[in-house]
Amino acid sequence: MTASELSRRWTDAGLFDPETPQADEQLEVFAFYESIGITASTFTDLDLSNPISDINERILVPGERFGSEAVRTRLGLTADEFDALRQASGYSADDTYTDVDIESFSGFLTARDFFSPDELLSFTRTLSATMENLADASVSLFRIDVASEMDRSGATEVDFARKNHESSAILQNLFVPMQAVFLRQLLNAIRRNDEARITDHTDGLSSLNMAVGFVDIVGFTTRTEKMNPGELDQFIQGFEQEAFRVVNELGGRVVKLIGDEVMFIDSNATNAVRIAAGLIEAFDDIDALPRAGVAFGELISRGGDYYGRVVNLAARLTGRAEAGQIMSDGESILAMTDEVQTTQLGAMMLKGFTAETNLAAVAIAETPGSGNRTPF
Repeated sequence: MTASELSRRWTDAGLFDPETPQADEQLEVFAFYESIGITASTFTDLDLSNPISDINERILVPGERFGSEAVRTRLGLTADEFDALRQASGYSADDTYTDVDIESFSGFLTARDFFSPDELLSFTRTLSATMENLADASVSLFRIDVASEMDRSGATEVDFARKNHESSAILQNLFVPMQAVFLRQLLNAIRRNDEARITDHTDGLSSLNMAVGFVDIVGFTTRTEKMNPGELDQFIQGFEQEAFRVVNELGGRVVKLIGDEVMFIDSNATNAVRIAAGLIEAFDDIDALPRAGVAFGELISRGGDYYGRVVNLAARLTGRAEAGQIMSDGESILAMTDEVQTTQLGAMMLKGFTAETNLAAVAIAETPGSGNRTPF
């Protein structure tokens, strides 16, 4: 195919402007995509707001897409049964599915005659969380060992496209037995890291701007003292189920459960408040007294976990919150939209911090745009 034919094909698809200063480099990237079977027509049914993400999805999870209702029918599940399996596996309500996804669900269903439904779903949630950790760790590996070096060496866009394709092929071979769930979480991890990545470091450090949230249960220790083992197990199972359901449905990620506490992340500070509010509402339904802390800022990701001042701050804010309250700080609310209402609470000392922190109670406004976001 000649360069003019390639240019015309991608221009006709609305994906290329031959008059842009980067036209020659973009054309090289398109030529590489064509060489691996990704043509302009691949994007005819996709949202073009993020074509690189769409390309990743087509590379990692190829094949025809099906809606949830078609998949549920093929699996012979009720709507409630399918939602429970989907949520436990880490899929959101808006996801579409391929034959590989359906085969993965079928594999879980073969164990239904041997294990109880509750325990099988609990195992599936654990497995999904592990896949999320592996996915984030894989993105960190690529970012630290490959992308940062390519940034320093001035690699071109086509170099990045080739390396992205090569790394995707390697990861597919590493996790074939659990390919569907892993690749789904990998796509989510790529999206989160792309949205949150900080690229202006000169020392090779690759860090993220991310919102971190914690939600815990007030008086959990006292409460558990009054429970027998069966009651405690039922409470923990409900806590775990609601944590995964709410965070996954709202597009965040459960990082870990620590006793009576859930830690989650999201690349968007406003959505992190929305997740915290959803968790408080959900945990209230299991007769608990939840509270939350949300902070936004720079952190690092290693091995699927997150570290840095913002993580410690979110944890301390949670400890300062009252039951039913979401606590944040003056710097973090600057990253939130007007959808978040704030109530200033003044400056206070938090354990482990050397200076006072300006605290604020935050909440999602009932009517978008009616919030009162005031910087300190």
